[in-house]
Amino acid sequence: MHHDPIGFAFMWATMSLVMMVPTVLRPTARVARGSKLRIAAFLLGYLACWFAVGMPAFALTGLATGSTVALLACWGLVGLWQMLPSTSALLRKCQGLNAERPALALGLRQGGWCVGSCWLLMIATMATVDRFALPLAGGVAVMAGVAAFIMWQKSPSASAQSIRMVGVAVVVATVVLYATGLADGGAVHDMATMSSAALA
Repeated sequence: MHHDPIGFAFMWATMSLVMMVPTVLRPTARVARGSKLRIAAFLLGYLACWFAVGMPAFALTGLATGSTVALLACWGLVGLWQMLPSTSALLRKCQGLNAERPALALGLRQGGWCVGSCWLLMIATMATVDRFALPLAGGVAVMAGVAAFIMWQKSPSASAQSIRMVGVAVVVATVVLYATGLADGGAVHDMATMSSAALA
């Protein structure tokens, strides 16, 4: 997939729609104020931000899918990104949208905050699906799980400390997998192969 720009663009757009739009249902409801036009304008601005980073994502996904070690490194960076104070700050902004402003501008602002906080997680997710050639059911399951996590971390119940702790857990998991020799040609690949076969 990562060698085919058109295929990647389709998948990136699909992931943006399927994974990210559900995470902004609450702000969309606030922005709507009974107007379908405001909903459309808000989502247009929001998705424009994700579509705008499609080409950089294409290049980075290609790097992450080069080997299982590279993919583990990408997930390690996801964990580190989760631990940054700026990530928690962006996620807090996602919760506090001023719904009185023009809907398109609000969508662009919300999209910018979401891209800033979740872009690396999206790339790691796509790279995982691509690297292990997951079947449709497997890819959907991975995307649904990541989307559920993003919805949680954007919710008021997710504290900055809990978001950082998730990052710590991801970093520790990637280090353990690498240090124990479970990367290329090892158990990570074997587990992915078995999962793909089970879901095919």
